[in-house]
This record gives sequence, C-alpha cells and structure tokens, in this order.
Amino acid sequence: MSQPAIVTETTLKRNTKLKRKAKFISEEDGVIVKTLENLKHDLESARNCLDNITDPILIDSYIFEIASLNSRYQYYLKLCKDKGIVADI
Repeated sequence: MSQPAIVTETTLKRNTKLKRKAKFISEEDGVIVKTLENLKHDLESARNCLDNITDPILIDSYIFEIASLNSRYQYYLKLCKDKGIVADI
C-alpha cells in the first residue's frame, strides 16, 4: 500500500478514474483544506458560545454568525468535492 501525502496535519489524496494512488496535492488544495478545517473549528466555537449565552442580542448575533460560517463551510466543502480532494477533518 502506498502512503498518502500529508499536508498541514491533514491526510489528503486526489481520486481519479484512472489511478487510485495518492498524489501530492497543490499548495492551493492545501489552503482550501486548511480553510475548511478553520471554518469547522469556528463553527464549533460559535455553537458552544450560543449554548452558553442568555442575552437576546448576542443570541441573534451568534445565529447569524453560524449561518454565515455554515454557508462558507458548504462552499469550501463543495470546492473540495469538485476537485476530488478527500480529507480527514
């Protein structure tokens, strides 16, 4: 078995129809995955904050922040799927 390429603490590989071996990914792909990891962390953090606040204004603020982060997360997730990037996040 071949070892997958490792980029910024994330195991990545590119799937193709002709080859199933792991390939080294581009720097751009690594940036996309790192952004996806950061967005996931930010989403978890915002959800934890939402669970622990009681002020109605802050609740609204976190709801909008979570919606915004979720939209960006979905965009980068689709970008990874379109490029064929598989990552353990």
